[in-house]
Amino acid sequence: MVKLGKLKRKILRIRGGNEKVVLLASDEANVLDKKTNKAKRAKIKNVLETPSNKFLARQNILLKGAIIETELGKAKITNRPSQEGNVQAVLIE
Repeated sequence: MVKLGKLKRKILRIRGGNEKVVLLASDEANVLDKKTNKAKRAKIKNVLETPSNKFLARQNILLKGAIIETELGKAKITNRPSQEGNVQAVLIE
């Protein structure tokens, strides 16, 4: 599970000898603003809520569907950070 904190990644060997970058902790997200269709890198301040379990939000764990508070405003995580090695989010009103 990806926690809110200083950026920390790990490289794993996967099937076929390939490598996969796994995210362990992050404090930044790539936030897309649908109005202007521009993406910016923003600091994550807090995890507000998670759809699967309210206790994960209390522990500041980043996962798909979680609502986060960024410098640009509230955003929803659209990818699986633990699988992809980064955090992608879409700005919401």
